[in-house]
Amino acid sequence: MTAVGEGLAWTATARHNHYVLRTFVPGAAPTRAIIVGTTVRPATHPGLTVVYEVRTLARRLWSNEVSIAYPPRPAQAGGMSREAARQTPGTPAQGSKGKAFGKNEREAKEIAEREAKERAEREAREKAEREAKERAEREAREKAEREAKERAEREAREKAEREAREREEAEHGTGGLTFTPSVLPRSAAEIPNTGRGLYDWQGGTSGLPAGWPLVDYYMRDAISWARDLEPSQGHYSFLEKPGVIDEGLAKAAAKGGRLRLRIMAWMPGGTNRMPSYIETESASGSTFPKWNSASWLNAWANLWKALGSKYGSNPRIGSIDTGGYGAWGEAHMNGITVLGTHITTENFVKMVGDVVNAFPKAHVLIGTSAAVKEEAPIQPELLPAVVKAFPTVGFHFDNMGAIAPTDGNNLPYLKPGGLAADPEAWERWKTAPVISEWWNLATATVATARSSTQEMHVSGLGSGNIQSSVRTINEPEYQEVLKLAGFRDQLDRVEVTPLTAGHAAILAATWENVNVAPTYDPWQVRYELRSGERIAWSANSTLDLRRLLPTKGTPLKATDTFTLPTSLAKGNYTLAVQVLDPSKTVAPMRLADSGRTSDGAYPLGTVTVG
Repeated sequence: MTAVGEGLAWTATARHNHYVLRTFVPGAAPTRAIIVGTTVRPATHPGLTVVYEVRTLARRLWSNEVSIAYPPRPAQAGGMSREAARQTPGTPAQGSKGKAFGKNEREAKEIAEREAKERAEREAREKAEREAKERAEREAREKAEREAKERAEREAREKAEREAREREEAEHGTGGLTFTPSVLPRSAAEIPNTGRGLYDWQGGTSGLPAGWPLVDYYMRDAISWARDLEPSQGHYSFLEKPGVIDEGLAKAAAKGGRLRLRIMAWMPGGTNRMPSYIETESASGSTFPKWNSASWLNAWANLWKALGSKYGSNPRIGSIDTGGYGAWGEAHMNGITVLGTHITTENFVKMVGDVVNAFPKAHVLIGTSAAVKEEAPIQPELLPAVVKAFPTVGFHFDNMGAIAPTDGNNLPYLKPGGLAADPEAWERWKTAPVISEWWNLATATVATARSSTQEMHVSGLGSGNIQSSVRTINEPEYQEVLKLAGFRDQLDRVEVTPLTAGHAAILAATWENVNVAPTYDPWQVRYELRSGERIAWSANSTLDLRRLLPTKGTPLKATDTFTLPTSLAKGNYTLAVQVLDPSKTVAPMRLADSGRTSDGAYPLGTVTVG
């Protein structure tokens, strides 16, 4: 901004023609006025030096300061100066002066209120960012401490096992046994387990090969929030009698697996599913909840509190899509770019937290169409903030077989070198699942699905929502992709020291995971000594299969030391391994090893207890 005589001029900024002029008159409070255009001749202040600055109406950054030194008012007949007597450009006539002053005062008040609101929003955003940073630092510190503790415990355990083994060898010699189970080739029939492979996509069969086993069940379209869950405000019908979710649980139980579900609100092109009392707004021909309103946020939170009170500890529920925000619950606005219609980062994190808190044992997922970087001023970042806030939250994406990220799956943006590289989010698959459903267009390909499964470590693919021709033109490769998804754990070798009642027994097992992801459930590996159908002794291994990441040709060795009871009778036993669900909800894990018994055990061979 520059002063030209007693006038002011400044450079126009793109897209803006409304400006705020701030005036500093000595001995008076600063004033503001709205100016249209890039020049103005302000009212004179004889005998004073007045300072001015300007900014656009839409932004908070002020220009440089410019001062005008006004000459003193000369004495005139009748006590009136010539300056005061004449009308100056930019100065309102006497009759309209009060009206103009009132208008400027009102505009200044509006500016002050808007700035106060912006300041409050900025402070809230900075507070949320600060808390997120502190939380991330705390979690990183806790993770480092936990890993250090686990490392120390592991080293101490290995030392104790080594010393016990050396002691046993000194006392009883080294005549142990080694068992090598027969591993199933990948060409063998599918190995069905909960949490991996092909799941029942709402009864869909377009992606279901003949005779293919389905373990888990997914439902979303069958659930209407308004009809099935909350028919009137605060009235949750599922608390009074079995409802649609109970039906889904029954279908999952019939398959021997777990239920995954999504509850949606806004259905572009269809009937919305949220209760009518929730406040809405409209844009681009669609009506949807006001995502940042107390009406929406409270309704969502209260729904999940009620759901959690009934189903939150049910081990039959395996995973949940956080499906409230966006079109079809996919965490995007379906191309709508109207300012203010998108959810804030803080409120989206709150929504995810409502689900996590209600279902602490389930795998909570968010859609990968969620923004991975800020797209100001329309859409704030969502996905990275959730990853930082909740270390257990995984992902779901709805376009398997399509080219990502072109067709809406933002995960590839997060990989090293991506537009929004985020190692923590990109490697989340190591601790939380990535589940997909098919892109329902003919542009999907099995080759792209294989690439996505490998790169993004996908655990599950749906049995429906795929055009049959996509798979039938290459059925063998399609079935290979289904077998590749999730985990494929195999026991390669077990070494056993001589067994004596009342003495230490050391079992060293070699494991591999030859697929793309680990299991995310707390399976328990158990060793057993069997005499016929009777289990004479059993003990749990310290191995946590959730940490058996894809081994890529480098097996994991897990060594356990047990003390056999003195009451264990001498004689021959069958040494067996079982991988059990602690909740006893699903059958023991099926390993990529042959010889499984009807009760889910894997006999290794005969051992003698002396």
